[in-house]
Amino acid sequence: MSDWSFAQQDEQEQLAKLEHFSVMKQTPNGEKEILIALYEYHTPQDPAMKFVARANQPLYQKTAPVTPIGWGNNRLSALSACLNMIRKFPFEE
Repeated sequence: MSDWSFAQQDEQEQLAKLEHFSVMKQTPNGEKEILIALYEYHTPQDPAMKFVARANQPLYQKTAPVTPIGWGNNRLSALSACLNMIRKFPFEE
């Protein structure tokens, strides 16, 4: 157990440690930087979602906006799922 987790006094506080990542998305107008925040929850509401990765902006904006997200029991599964969504959907300006 990490020392930062002892700061949480109540499970409802949803204390999380954050890491940030950046990926370049190729678009018809050039590259677009997408930032990803990876949350590591001390006491997740759903045990399968200890790690959650969320992009900072939606893709597929004109058709049906979707914000890439991924989750899992480890950093790799959450980050990989988020990146797969980023790869799947186009960036529409």
